[in-house]
Amino acid sequence: MSAAAAEPQAGAAATPRSDYCIFMRGGRRFALATTVAKEILEARSFTPVPYAPRELLGAFNLRGEVVPLVNVDRFLELEERPPARGDTLLLLFQGEFTMAAVVDQVVIIQHVSPWEIRRTKLDPSVTNPLVRGLIGRDAEQTMVLDAERLVVGVAERIAAGLRDTKTTGSTMASLGGAAPGGAAETTSDVASPDGPAAGEEPPVGGR
Repeated sequence: MSAAAAEPQAGAAATPRSDYCIFMRGGRRFALATTVAKEILEARSFTPVPYAPRELLGAFNLRGEVVPLVNVDRFLELEERPPARGDTLLLLFQGEFTMAAVVDQVVIIQHVSPWEIRRTKLDPSVTNPLVRGLIGRDAEQTMVLDAERLVVGVAERIAAGLRDTKTTGSTMASLGGAAPGGAAETTSDVASPDGPAAGEEPPVGGR
């Protein structure tokens, strides 16, 4: 094979994966890159955190690690609602931050080529700065979120709220005290769309 023929293949191999977790929240479709949205979690109890900002719903134990449970509705420019039985959790990782976001349901894990993402400036109805593009049309139109900015933004908002309440110490103690499988004081369960068996957390990018 000639060097010229090998160059396109090398370029194709270097192209980053563009897999997205497409989910519903508040009747709208959103997409997060699976480089950040790592797992879909099944229903589980969580421990509320006293005096926490409203984005921080509580915490739960996952494989020995305490994971904050967060509400991202304000960042999606949706009306906020509390978690409910039948919701789904998306486990998000970005840098030093780990959190589980409450969503309505996961629709599909989909490969999206970069050229399929339409620029938001072509659609004046999209004003959320966290939306970096659109895919699909009509009922399947999906807002592609800047996953890194979303996670960092939520983490910074929670940190600022904890500073404002001056209860950071007690709040962090509550986060660190979440017992395996939840605690006696719980608020809600959330569920995976595929209904995995208890204790299983399917990887988002593994389909």
